[in-house]
Amino acid sequence: MFRSPLLTLVKKEVKGYFDQPATYIIIVLFVAVISTVYFRTAPILGEASLRPMFTVDLVIDQPSLPWLLAVFVPAATMRLLAEENRDGTLEILLTHPIKGWVVLMSKFISGFLFVALMIVTTIGIPIAVQTAGDLDVGAAIGQYIASLFLAASFVSIGLFTSSLTRNQIISFILGFAMTMILMIVGRDEVAVTLPA
Repeated sequence: MFRSPLLTLVKKEVKGYFDQPATYIIIVLFVAVISTVYFRTAPILGEASLRPMFTVDLVIDQPSLPWLLAVFVPAATMRLLAEENRDGTLEILLTHPIKGWVVLMSKFISGFLFVALMIVTTIGIPIAVQTAGDLDVGAAIGQYIASLFLAASFVSIGLFTSSLTRNQIISFILGFAMTMILMIVGRDEVAVTLPA
């Protein structure tokens, strides 16, 4: 029976994620922070909307999902290639008849699946909002899809920074710096000052 090397490597990587207790800490911390921030700011808005959860406005005491992803995704992806480089298992893996792009895609897919799981675990928030008011379901779905695209771009940045070093902490710092720079440059206040 033929087994895809990509699927095999993705299974190995996903299993590697969930073998570590830090994975569960990251997920619980992410959901706790986003839920606390949302339910603290939602009553101020006075409407059944997920806007406070998905806004890109920078409010230090009220971080939204995009800003939290800029912190949590580098933490989740810092080990993707840095750990393999440090342990010397990347060279062993590449001596097998597996193309390099298959290894990279498996790392990306597994990282994205983990981050997508983090985002999906926040689904209780729109369910609670829907029960309390009239949530615009189409807008909520669109916001979640956009968050998945943002997460995919941050995972690719995390994979890139993980390939630059053997140290996971340095990989996290580089990934965090890059995602934060991109988030800040993408703000309207900064974008209007840039040359056209």
